Amino acid sequence: MKLFNNRVIIKIVNSLFPGFGACYKCGRNWGWTKHTCHDTSEGGGLFLFCTDCDKAVTLQERWDALDKWKQKCIGFYTDLTPDKRNDKEIERIKNTEFLEFPR
Repeated sequence: MKLFNNRVIIKIVNSLFPGFGACYKCGRNWGWTKHTCHDTSEGGGLFLFCTDCDKAVTLQERWDALDKWKQKCIGFYTDLTPDKRNDKEIERIKNTEFLEFPR
């Protein structure tokens, strides 16, 4: 397992699965690791951590990952041209919260 936590190896293996999301803690993408899903206030779910990292992350790391996800999504929508920009979607993202955390 320590071998797979090596950032260089992770970058190489991730390049084999372009376009996949990745764990917010270790960086392994969903093409070669399993994710956990956390329910959100929007009725959906977020895949923020792989099953290995989900067992070890702290509550603060979970909130930090949610904030990082929000910034990434908001950045995507604000980078769109004004005619394609969706301010309602930006507001929805800003208001997304986790329903509950395991543990």
